Amino acid sequence: MQENELVQRVERLERGICRWKLAALVLLLSCLVLLLTGFDSPQPFLVKARSVEAQSFVLRDADGQVRARMAVSKDGPRLSFFDEHGNVTTSLPLKPEMRPAR
Repeated sequence: MQENELVQRVERLERGICRWKLAALVLLLSCLVLLLTGFDSPQPFLVKARSVEAQSFVLRDADGQVRARMAVSKDGPRLSFFDEHGNVTTSLPLKPEMRPAR
């Protein structure tokens, strides 16, 4: 009988050790997930520059529709504003012959 009791005690200990190993693994994975999600927080993309150069700049609304455009054409610089249908509502300079002062 004593051998049977010893076998039962060993089996109980082995099951307990298995539970502890599983609990330790779950705890380790949880800590790892928390640590990695802390590093994954998105940072705003900031660019610090003294100047930005381009031939045109386009301003779009949340739907992706063009609302304003600043560009240089053969007539000179132009700033145009668009309505929700894509039609030009205002354009500067108002007349092509108007040029900026130098």
